[in-house]
Amino acid sequence: MNAPSAANPCNLGVVITSMQNLGNVIIKRGHRSQSIGFGIDASVFRYYDILPANNTNINAILRFNYFNAEVNGLNENSLQLFSNMNNTNWSNLGFTSKDATVNFVESSGINPFSRFTLSAGKSSVIVNCTNDASAVWPNPFHEKLFINIVSCNESQLQVKVFDSKGALVMIQNERVSQGNSQVSLNMRSLAKGIYELSLYWNNGKTKKTIQVIKQ
Repeated sequence: MNAPSAANPCNLGVVITSMQNLGNVIIKRGHRSQSIGFGIDASVFRYYDILPANNTNINAILRFNYFNAEVNGLNENSLQLFSNMNNTNWSNLGFTSKDATVNFVESSGINPFSRFTLSAGKSSVIVNCTNDASAVWPNPFHEKLFINIVSCNESQLQVKVFDSKGALVMIQNERVSQGNSQVSLNMRSLAKGIYELSLYWNNGKTKKTIQVIKQ
């Protein structure tokens, strides 16, 4: 899979988009409900194991399709994407978009691939929560940047943008929910060059610094 765009390999029902060359990719689909833990006992009757040869810096979009018969009694409107990196602990990736009529849940900023399933996890359910900016894409960028924020509690997020000389050129404030949130930055007005993003959230206790390039 070389930079797949909305690829649905073998019509298995998982749709993958990434700018990266993933190499040879093994995809396994199973139909056993997963035990998420932390008050979430069950998932839909479908999961995917996605194992690409290249599994770093992929910043992928994953669309997880399912059938009505696989819902397992869960509330479709509350379904969110979960991933399992070590066969033990699950992480709530939330969702970017979903449709309970067409039957899919989609999430962006996936990095890396692992085992995925859907469950009726609420934003207040955090599994092994660590405050982090888990993905920034695209990088390099042209006009807009997207940041995936994981927060252990609802919090004010402040993003400061500094140019290569250390001058503050932009400030943006957002409210992020507990769990997984996506924030967009419109950087159209900035000149081409290297910028540093300083992100503050969790009541100012968490800081993340990221370098990005505008082309």
